[in-house]
Amino acid sequence: MSAVAETTGRPAALVAGASSGIGAAVAGRLAARGHAVALVGRREAELKEVAESIRTGGGTALPLALDLA
Repeated sequence: MSAVAETTGRPAALVAGASSGIGAAVAGRLAARGHAVALVGRREAELKEVAESIRTGGGTALPLALDLA
């Protein structure tokens, strides 16, 4: 079990490319289904917007500006 799941009591997911497009949509769907979501991407401002949108909907999101390439 992940540390996030242990502290939040819900499943956790890491979504790469979450700052826009398909990645942002997947993150939103996972959050809507009860997952705590770590949002990973290179564009910090966009990640923060996606995270705020998820939080506004009652979800848990952590934006992480990283380059996984």
